[in-house]
Formats: sequence, C-alpha cells, structure tokens
Amino acid sequence: MKNIEKIRLFIEKDWDPTQAYESTDVSEILECNIRLARYYLMEMVRYGLLRQIKYRGKTWYIRYNQVEPFMQFRQIGVTIK
Repeated sequence: MKNIEKIRLFIEKDWDPTQAYESTDVSEILECNIRLARYYLMEMVRYGLLRQIKYRGKTWYIRYNQVEPFMQFRQIGVTIK
C-alpha cells in the first residue's frame, strides 16, 4: 500500500478527533521521514480532509470538521488554514 493511501486510511479510520497531530506523529505511523510525512499531510490539506494549525512556529493537523474547538485560540495568534 502506498503512503498516500495509508495516510488517507488513517485519517478515515484511526484519527482521534480529540487530538491534533504533528508531522512527527504521522512519520511514525507511515514509517517514513518527517519531510515525506509533511508532504502527505499537506496533500490531505489540499484535498480538504485536514486543516493546519500554526502557533509560534509549530504546526499541527486536525480533521477538517474538528476546527470549532480551536477557533477560540485565534485571539492569541493561532492561525488555522
């Protein structure tokens, strides 16, 4: 199975909706390096399956439909794409 299929399957079946994941988490799941994990995560953002949260130079990924709890943090500088 290709990594792009693995990440899509992980998002659909095993993604914990109470968690925000980093690229290091996904690299462990896919058993690949962090750069490649980041590439696959950004592909999922482009496909509309994930959203990206940035705060103080760190990046997390959440499912597209779990953005509401994070909206309250926009006032302290959290960016949600």
